[in-house]
Amino acid sequence: MTFRKYLVLAGVTLCAAVGDSLLSRGMKDVGSISLQHLPTLILAILNPWVALGILFLLGFFASYMIALSWADLTYVLPATCGIRYPRSGPHPQPTACGAGRLRGGTRLHEGRTMKLVYAWSAIAVIVLASTTGDVLLSRAMKQVGHVGELWQRAGLLAVLGRILRNPNFMLGILAMTAAFYSLLLGLSWGDVSLVAPASASLTFVANAVAAKIFLHERVDHRRWMAALLVAGGVALLAA
Repeated sequence: MTFRKYLVLAGVTLCAAVGDSLLSRGMKDVGSISLQHLPTLILAILNPWVALGILFLLGFFASYMIALSWADLTYVLPATCGIRYPRSGPHPQPTACGAGRLRGGTRLHEGRTMKLVYAWSAIAVIVLASTTGDVLLSRAMKQVGHVGELWQRAGLLAVLGRILRNPNFMLGILAMTAAFYSLLLGLSWGDVSLVAPASASLTFVANAVAAKIFLHERVDHRRWMAALLVAGGVALLAA
């Protein structure tokens, strides 16, 4: 593999990590978004941290599309989930005394439990939408062909035209949009140290299965072993 291709994979990794961290920072400013106030999620992109995170994720998306044009989905995807996210520090505990402290602690525990349930629900939606989008985008980029070679032969406009005319690409964009807003919801309910690694890791496992079934990729025993190890890591996160 050439040095340029390694740079593309590095762009996938770094842009995904920085973008998710910035989104988490912004969604902590926005606060938890209830299901009754989902339109607030659209306005969340006006937060400067969220907007900056979107810019980095656009860089991730561009690098990701280029990589999918010459590599299998199960080869590219580990670059997006092999990232270490900083664990958030402990949240401050409200202080009280006597029965008031007990009632406050109970309500606090219940609130955290519900937020955890919401966060894992968002993770499930992220995994489903991301897997669908990844499969569609991978199929689209394989139909387009090697982006670098096509660019050299016909120019940038020809590359963009061929990509945008592909129906699988447009469907993949819709699925990725659903995954993106689910990620924002998940980050408003849970820490980036849970939501980002869990969603990326479970998406890797789901994509290994989907790539074998729908894309007919050759998923060797090393990639299946990697998927099992990733699943074990998610189990530790959930514990």
